[in-house]
Amino acid sequence: MVARLEELKAGPLSLGFVKGYLLDAIAAATTVLELRDDTLSFDVNALLQDKGWPVRANLTSIRCAYGSLTVESS
Repeated sequence: MVARLEELKAGPLSLGFVKGYLLDAIAAATTVLELRDDTLSFDVNALLQDKGWPVRANLTSIRCAYGSLTVESS
């Protein structure tokens, strides 16, 4: 899975200046995530197992919209 953080806002304030720090903190939280430019790459199943959840995600769909992220699995 690949995730890209395009914009970071809090209400009407743009927080683009914190984006790099936030991505670095997320990537440092586990060895499963890899940060390249502004893109996080990771294996969802490896991330779940790294956090102690012995499950497989079997992802079928991921949709992003303003203010929401929908993840479907079978």
